[in-house]
Amino acid sequence: MTLARYIARRTLYTVILLLLIASFNFWLFELIPGGPLQFLSGNVKSAAQLQEYIRFYGLDKPYWVQFADTVYNTFTFNFISNPHFTSFVSQRPVVDEIARRLPNTLALLGTATVIELVIGVVLGTYAGSKRGSKFDITTLSTSLVTQSVPTFWIGIILIYVFGYTLNLFPLGGVADVNAPTDFIGYSLNVAWHAVLPVATLVIFLFGGTLLTMRSVLIDIMTEDYILTARAKGLTERAVIFRHALRNATLPLVTIVALSLSGIFGGAVITETVFSWQGIGIYLLNSAVNADFPTMNVLFYLIAFATIIGNFAADVMYALLDPRVRV
Repeated sequence: MTLARYIARRTLYTVILLLLIASFNFWLFELIPGGPLQFLSGNVKSAAQLQEYIRFYGLDKPYWVQFADTVYNTFTFNFISNPHFTSFVSQRPVVDEIARRLPNTLALLGTATVIELVIGVVLGTYAGSKRGSKFDITTLSTSLVTQSVPTFWIGIILIYVFGYTLNLFPLGGVADVNAPTDFIGYSLNVAWHAVLPVATLVIFLFGGTLLTMRSVLIDIMTEDYILTARAKGLTERAVIFRHALRNATLPLVTIVALSLSGIFGGAVITETVFSWQGIGIYLLNSAVNADFPTMNVLFYLIAFATIIGNFAADVMYALLDPRVRV
């Protein structure tokens, strides 16, 4: 199968899947007992105001019209300018609320992802090349433990030790109330606040990357071309970095691609523990307050990022390994 045909087929699958997600989003909230009307009726001051909200959100239309409008608006990203996608709670456009919190989530998850990838790849590569050594056993055990410990527990321990006991870092929040107003000063203040939540995510995430790299490298080191490279007299370092590591990068494509879902999903637990005003804590509050328009947009964006990440990973796999197209 040619690369163009493979990409075209994956594109078709992606479009169909996004349409199904947009459809599922509508029925998901409609099946909740009471639906949007229950929330609206409990948060208005008069019957006239309730009727105004019902007309504004299009809840007076037939179900099939609501379904068609919702699927079309979400699938085409029309919610960016559509006034019907307004938060029940804040009465502001959902896109504006997301845009206000997205930089915080990008800073938190972006930094944590880069750091954990570097740590995981370096340690995983070395552990895989030294299979059975004390270093391999130590890193393997450590990664299994850190992956098993809940993020909220890691966060609480870091807060108690480094925030409360040693008083080295803030206990929570994105920045101080009286943070500097200049760009550099404010950025440094945010970075100071981000140390503990970033450390929490790195401790929890790096184990997965480490185990993946270790497993892949161990398998690759038994391949015939590795034995050939050694037979040619290449040093072990050259064998690992010139041959083995180059072919062990495919799993990293998947890891990086799937991390895109965190952009709109946020790190819900970590953001909650550290009162980090990002997308994750906003999603949690929206669910608690039954903010249906906000949940609709966020759920679709999370699914969209995940599906596009998988699509990008499939394309990268096809480019790096032609056998995938078969």
